[in-house]
Amino acid sequence: MKSFRDILFYSILLIPSILCAQKSDVVYSGLFTSGSSEKFPLYTATAPTLSKYVADQLQKLQSDGSLQFNLQFETNSEMDKWDIQDPFSLGFLITRDDITSETFRNQLSSGELVTNVKNIAKVGLVVFAYQTVARDKKRNIVYTAQFLGYDSLITGDAALTGEAKEKFFMDTFCKLFHEKAVPKIKSFGVGTIIGAVSEYRNAGNKAIISVGSLDGVEVGHRVSFGDSKTSTAPFGTVQKVDANSAEVSVTFFDAPPIKGDKVSLRNLRGLSSDIYQVTNFTVTSKKADSLFTEEKYAVGEDIAQYFTDFLATEKGKVVLPARTGSWITGSVEQAEALLVRDGQSFSFAMPKPTHPITLTLTGMGNKIAEQNSINIITGFKGWLQCDIPTKTYTKETDISLVKRSVTNVQQYKDFDVYKDLLFQLTKKSVGEFDL
Repeated sequence: MKSFRDILFYSILLIPSILCAQKSDVVYSGLFTSGSSEKFPLYTATAPTLSKYVADQLQKLQSDGSLQFNLQFETNSEMDKWDIQDPFSLGFLITRDDITSETFRNQLSSGELVTNVKNIAKVGLVVFAYQTVARDKKRNIVYTAQFLGYDSLITGDAALTGEAKEKFFMDTFCKLFHEKAVPKIKSFGVGTIIGAVSEYRNAGNKAIISVGSLDGVEVGHRVSFGDSKTSTAPFGTVQKVDANSAEVSVTFFDAPPIKGDKVSLRNLRGLSSDIYQVTNFTVTSKKADSLFTEEKYAVGEDIAQYFTDFLATEKGKVVLPARTGSWITGSVEQAEALLVRDGQSFSFAMPKPTHPITLTLTGMGNKIAEQNSINIITGFKGWLQCDIPTKTYTKETDISLVKRSVTNVQQYKDFDVYKDLLFQLTKKSVGEFDL
């Protein structure tokens, strides 16, 4: 049974850190990209401005007491962190920075036929926290929240270029950061869980500790024994968790821990034991297969990112970045992310999703519903299937769009309509998500 002092300590952990006398330190690591700078021309061109914007916003959040931790801006050197005792760091990841354009023609009342261009910006942003573990020489991602910024701008008869294009990208990024990233940053904090060794088993080097899931312990948590500041102190990883205890796999150098030894765990509040991730995307529709012959990969990336964003923001689920592209490697169980900052690559260990998701584009099609000397009415339809085996969940969603145009006056591309349909289809699929 815990003493009154222990109960009081654990109760304090449930209070937001901003009410506590001392906040835990978190190191700010800056902005990364999920690939080389050549893949992110808009971000690369605007990186100095955006880096300053993000740092200024974080400084403001810290100064007005909005953060549940003490953000350190002194260094963003990854090498320096090997000399600190398993620090937590906060970073931001750019996963896309593309601006595309659609052209359409309309006839004015004067009879003049004019061309307009719709510029569409898509910005992928991931807030992530990681722990640098010197003994294991690993950077373990322990928290992620992915968002997708989407905005459009109508210009004249030409698409945005140069500085105007860069400004549109920056405006979209800043709006996304302010509206979605900032609330998420405010919602989590770093806490410390204190307990003791209840039993040590020599067979298998296992320790049973006196804190469990009710105290915030989760599988995978790193455990420090005794004086964790010494290089030879035992340490371990939580393997199994019960309500009031946990089993830890122990590594030691001089001597194993003994009954009664102090244990401590640092945990990031705001996590969940249910972690989702889009791990696979396939196309079984012959129409889609022919329509997106050269852009099938991009279509998969779009749908996966839309789904991830909607699942996190509209359903409140904890969702890892989708496994699209080559920046996440390895198996689902032992995945690694290769992130780039200032031209240098860093490897991060990704947590294993408890609920992998497979998305399948099962159908697409269009049909002219009505055509006469005045109007052309065309119907477009798409089907998307979501499979989550761990939840025994399978659901196919369909959506229809109607496009009306004036005969011989208004023109559009079917391909552009299908891209909008995919956005709406994915949003509806998540809207029907009932788990």
